[in-house]
Amino acid sequence: MVAAALKLAWQDCRLPAENGWVVLACMQLAAQPLGLRRAVLRRAIRELNPALRDIDFGAVERGLALLSQPG
Repeated sequence: MVAAALKLAWQDCRLPAENGWVVLACMQLAAQPLGLRRAVLRRAIRELNPALRDIDFGAVERGLALLSQPG
């Protein structure tokens, strides 16, 4: 159930990109429940750097804060 919700959120939030980039639609991401926003960001980080294993809570929260800023 959680995996299915993450899959749908990922499809909704990720925009097409090239050259190894991950582009997220901030408005769609902001519309997700907090837990799914965290999961989508963790997945984006894993896509960018698959070798990175310890993505801590603080890093995810700082990323979400950055994504929620206007401009």
